[in-house]
Amino acid sequence: MAQVRVKRGRNSLVLDVVNVSESGALVDLGSLDRPNWVRPGRTVEMILFVLDEDAELAPINVWADIVRVVDDPTGVQFGVCFQDPDGTVAASILRLAEAAAPPRPAAQPPPLPSRRLRST
Repeated sequence: MAQVRVKRGRNSLVLDVVNVSESGALVDLGSLDRPNWVRPGRTVEMILFVLDEDAELAPINVWADIVRVVDDPTGVQFGVCFQDPDGTVAASILRLAEAAAPPRPAAQPPPLPSRRLRST
C-alpha cells in the first residue's frame, strides 16, 4: 500500500505499510531481521507521506507507540498507534484515503418494471 521511514535512535528503516488508519498503522519488516527495539511499549519516529492542501505529497513526521508485534515464520509485522494530540495526522490520512479511493459510480435509477400486455 505504501512505505514509511521508521527512525529509532540512529537507526532508520524504510518499510512497507500493510494498512493505515487515522489512529495507527501496521508495518511489515519484510525480509529484515527483527531489531531488538521492535517491541510493545517502544516509541518510534515515523515519516509518512500524505497529501497537502494542494494535493501534493508532503512528508509528515509523527511519533508512534508500538502496541503489537506479530513474529511468525512468515515474517515480522508491528502495529503502531500515532501520537496525534491535535488531529493533524488523522486529517492528513483521511485526505490520502479520499484521494486514493476509486471514483464512485454515478447513481443509477432502478430499472423500470416490465409491462405485460394483456390480451383481450
